[in-house]
Parts: sequence; C-alpha cells; structure tokens
Amino acid sequence: MDDLTWLKEFGRFLTFRIKRIVMIGVILAIVPSTILFHFPVELRYFYAIGFTLLATVPIFSTAQLVTGSAMQLINIALYNRKHKSKEIYYPEVKRIAKKMGLDYDKPIYVTDNPNVNGPYVNLFSKKITIPLSWLAKCHRSEILAAIGHELGHIKNLGKYSKEVMLASFATAGFTFGLPFIIQILGLSYIPIFIQVGSYAFMMLILSYVFYRNEYRADEESRKAVGAAPLIAVFEMLQNQVKKDEGADTHPPLHERIRRLEPFL
Repeated sequence: MDDLTWLKEFGRFLTFRIKRIVMIGVILAIVPSTILFHFPVELRYFYAIGFTLLATVPIFSTAQLVTGSAMQLINIALYNRKHKSKEIYYPEVKRIAKKMGLDYDKPIYVTDNPNVNGPYVNLFSKKITIPLSWLAKCHRSEILAAIGHELGHIKNLGKYSKEVMLASFATAGFTFGLPFIIQILGLSYIPIFIQVGSYAFMMLILSYVFYRNEYRADEESRKAVGAAPLIAVFEMLQNQVKKDEGADTHPPLHERIRRLEPFL
C-alpha cells in the first residue's frame, strides 16, 4: 500500500473525478448568479425548470452509484436461472484465503453470462464468479490474483459496510436535513444551491469509499498472491477500455498499477 496520507490520497482521488467536480461547480455557480440579475417573470420559469433538471444530475448519479452493482446482480441472477454456472475447484484458493485469515472452501463459478465482464463476488452469498473467457486468455496465476482480490472484498466486508452506511447517512442528512437547519437559523429562504451542492459533494465522499474498498482488496491479493499477476490482470483490462479514467466505484487501472509496482 502506498504510504500517502489519507489527505493526499483524497487529493489524488479528486483528480480522477475532475468532471464531477466541474459539475458541482456549475451547480454552485448558477443559482447565486440570479442574485445579480433581475430576470423577467417569463424567463424565471425557464430558469427554474433548467435548474431543476440540473439539480437532478447528482441525485441520479448517486442513485446509479448505489444501485448499479445491485442491478448487475439482478441481471446476472435472471440469466443464471436458465444458464447454470460451472463449478471449478482451485486448491490454491483455500490457501490464499487462509493467508487472509479466511476459512473459504467454496468452488469458483464460471459463467458465459454476457453481463459478467470480469470477476466479481456476491457479498451476500460470498460466491465468486469469473467469466468463461478468462479461462482461455488468462494465466492461472492471474486468475488466482483476481480471485484473491474478490476474497479481499470478503475479508473487508465489515469495514466496507460501515463506511458505506456512514457515507450514505451523511448524504441523506445533507440532502434532507439542511432545509431544517436553515429554518432553525431563522433564514427566510432555503438556499437550494447549497443543498444540491452538499449532496453532490457527499456523492464524491461515497465514491471515495468505493475507491478505498478496491485498494484494500488489491492489497489483500498482493500480499497473498503477489503484485506481478495482479498487475498483469489490470494491464489486460486496460487493453479492453478506450480511456482509463476509472468509474464512480473503481479507480483508474493505471493508479492501481502504480500502487502495486513498488512491490515487484
């Protein structure tokens, strides 16, 4: 694990989410601008509609952030009702899990489900699934490194759940509690731009929690399997994406590789 402090780490995270930060800046800038200009009544209606649509962006983005993985699990479950996954036992998996302090002796499931483009773990059933295509194009050590990453998620499930709950409650608190705080302070209006901006900022915090969870899983796999095969997995994934910009839930692959390279 890189020796960056959490503050520097969060700073690097913000550089990966620069588009989201620009969006927040736009939201925060639009509403205060109405204080400087007295729009005609007709234009105020159009402005109100425009801002309402803009304000929904971070809300829908957060909904996607939280529900995206859930929708994937639903799609996978529906597909698996008709197409059963093949069970494969890797003797090394139990050894890897033991290094992590886990007692894991379940089979690894292999699927041709088109909704599965990489290894994933169902954190409810602790079931790890890999796509069938990986068996042909990946070395065994790389498959084990990917499985080790998913085992890392299982190991850190408790810590991850607490952080997600804290970030989610904080987001809800900012969104729905701020109007009441404004009223308690005796203000005659609710500054919507502050409410939406706070919501968007908390969405960044929630995304940061997801990033930290991925870094932890990478670190667990690196300790149990080694850095080289995990880097090989990430480099293979890099060749499958047009731009390595990361996502709301996963850091950019080049950043994950950078963190592992000192351990080669």
